[in-house]
This record gives sequence, structure tokens and C-alpha cells, in this order.
Amino acid sequence: MDVIKGHREMGGLVGYEFELTHLTDEHARFVVEEWSKVHLSRAAKDESEMDYVGIVDSDWDRFCAYSQVMASVEKSVLDTLSPEEIAELKTIYYIGRERLFSEVYEKHLEGALKAHHLATSLAGEIRYLMTKTNLLDALACGVEILGRRRLAAELRFLRPVLRTAVDFL
Repeated sequence: MDVIKGHREMGGLVGYEFELTHLTDEHARFVVEEWSKVHLSRAAKDESEMDYVGIVDSDWDRFCAYSQVMASVEKSVLDTLSPEEIAELKTIYYIGRERLFSEVYEKHLEGALKAHHLATSLAGEIRYLMTKTNLLDALACGVEILGRRRLAAELRFLRPVLRTAVDFL
């Protein structure tokens, strides 16, 4: 039982909750809400009409509106999250996306923190994460692997009916 209680993933399966190192629950929910502002429903659009950001190539006004929303979200996240939280967000994303073991968490977080301390700007990291269509799923899976099943359920509950960025203007 002591092994299970001390192991993030196994302990989470039996009801133990483990704290994340830097990222707060409030900020994790905030990231999901900001992320939802830049994505759209795949079901509502014909995939053949979309480019990589989900905007029809020939619609310059919509592309400009998307860019404005992305810039606003990027600034909002940068103003809200600390560099350590951004590093942890990226770490959790990769743990969830790749379904890594919880044992690699500290090592991956340490590597992300070192990389972020060397970076001149974290705006690119935020933009990279905000463009990921699988961010919500990977983040929820990652926090679940790290023993935060309650937070994972909360994040999944926040799943928006995704709209185009233009709908927010």
C-alpha cells in the first residue's frame, strides 16, 4: 500500500491526489479556456476547406481575426502564467500526449525549466501549445497520469463547443 500511496499514477487510481510542482488548478483551467478561443469545431466545417489553423485560405479577414485572437490569448497566458508554470504545462502536455510514465515527470520538468531559462521569449512556447488541437486531451491525460484525476475530470468538463476565433469578436 505504501508503494501505491507514493506513486503518482497508481495512487491517483485509488483516490490519492498529488500536487503539481508549479501549475495551479486555476491556471490549468485558465489555459483550457484561453485555448478554446483559438479553435473551431471540426464537425461544423468541411475539412477540405481548412488550412493548418482552421481558417479558409481565401478568407483574409477571418485569418486576420484569428491572428488577433491568437495574439490576445498569447499575451493573456504570458501575463498570467509564470515561466515555471509554462514549463510545467509543456511537460504535462508531452506526458499526456505520449502517455509517458509518471516517473519521468521530474526529469522532463527539469529539462523544460532549463530550456525556458535560456529562452529569450516564451511567446513561441505559448503559441506552439495554443495551436495544438489535442492540447485539452493531452493536458487532461497528463494530469491524470500525474495523480490529479479530479483536475483531469474538471478539464475534460470544460471541453468547449469549439467555435471559430471570429465568433469571439
